[in-house]
Amino acid sequence: MKNNKNTTAINVERFTPTAQSGLSSVQAKSRIDNGLINCADDKYSKSYVSIFVGNLCTFFNLLGLIVLIALLFTDAKPFDFVFVIVYIMNIIIGISQEIRAKKCIDRLSLISSKKSIVIRDGKETEISPDEIVLDDVIVLSLGNQVPTDCRILEGNAEADESVLTGESVSVKKNTGDVLLSGSFIVGGTCRAVAEKVGKDNYVQKLSAEAKKYKKPHSEIMDSLRIIIRILGFIILPIAAAWMIKSTVFCDIALSQSILNTSTLVIGMIPSGMFLLTSLALAVGIIKLAAHNTLIQDLYSLEMLARVDTICFDKTGTITDGNMTVKELVPLKDLPQEEIYAVISSIIGTLNDANQTATALKEYFGNEVSLSAVSRIPFNSKRKLSAVEFKENGVFAIGAPEFVLSKEKFAELESKINDYAASGLRVLILAHSEKSIEGDKIPDDFTPYSLILV
Repeated sequence: MKNNKNTTAINVERFTPTAQSGLSSVQAKSRIDNGLINCADDKYSKSYVSIFVGNLCTFFNLLGLIVLIALLFTDAKPFDFVFVIVYIMNIIIGISQEIRAKKCIDRLSLISSKKSIVIRDGKETEISPDEIVLDDVIVLSLGNQVPTDCRILEGNAEADESVLTGESVSVKKNTGDVLLSGSFIVGGTCRAVAEKVGKDNYVQKLSAEAKKYKKPHSEIMDSLRIIIRILGFIILPIAAAWMIKSTVFCDIALSQSILNTSTLVIGMIPSGMFLLTSLALAVGIIKLAAHNTLIQDLYSLEMLARVDTICFDKTGTITDGNMTVKELVPLKDLPQEEIYAVISSIIGTLNDANQTATALKEYFGNEVSLSAVSRIPFNSKRKLSAVEFKENGVFAIGAPEFVLSKEKFAELESKINDYAASGLRVLILAHSEKSIEGDKIPDDFTPYSLILV
């Protein structure tokens, strides 16, 4: 069944696939043939041509070029061309830094998922997010990143939109609601139809704004330009006067006169000041690069040097969301191997795909050595997950204040706050002899260890 509907860019024929059947192979191919795929090839950063032109075509380089051409028509010795090295070094520093920044900017993407599951011809098919087409039915579950703006056809989910909006509280999405590309599913399962693809996506519009090049306002650069312009007005008449004096009044050969005038001009151009400025900025950029800081322009470093206040937003807006386990802090006198085995069995049994579970899996593994009886998966409201093991009781992992009773949490609150103050996220592994009843967990957990993330 088809109907006509406008997209944000052009009028195209829209399909209305069901959540179970999805698009047919023929429909998907027609979308690909029409270019309605989830791929945005637009480049918003500075082009290579503009980088080369911007660094080569300056008044400073023009003066050096005039002197170089003049020397080529004289009997100048190799030593007379040493000044060219300063110009070349200055140009290379500027071009190489801007090209490096351009490559980093072009790689920026808010979509980090490598694979997506879509319904084609009634079957689940795993494809790259770039291969999704308009009206594709996408299967989304816990831990998945939404690859394109879509509308839920079936099911419900909780979406973490912090990377887009900065709001850390997850948003509940029901049938008919819109899921924005770049957000993460932190609860539930749904099937959604792609409403927009490529550069029409909300996340692509954000990326476009982030990648746009805006020439920085640099007081150092402005000062150097003023100096060069003033020197330009001074140098040219002085050079002309010197040439006239040498050839007309002193009867010096034209070749020698040009050489003498060129030497005079080179001495008046503060090329060393330009080189030292570029070197100082380049050294600063190299140091910042060691801390994964991207500088788009050589003189952008000056803007950072003038900053006296930095405002930070919520987690999720300026961080990438990746976590790593730093340390396990035992709270009971138990063998470490036993605690590792419990955590590994919990991770393997639940098989969650969120960032916390991924970090725990990388540190503790996911080998299931204990037999599970029942389980309660993690969700953002409970802020914990729990598994009941045969003959071993119930073990829970989550935020300490949600896992423990108020009295037991109060006993550990000071230690937990100390770790949190140092920038660590604190999880707790706790145990109860009681059983899980339905979706209710015991309320008498005993802390076993803290997990510092």
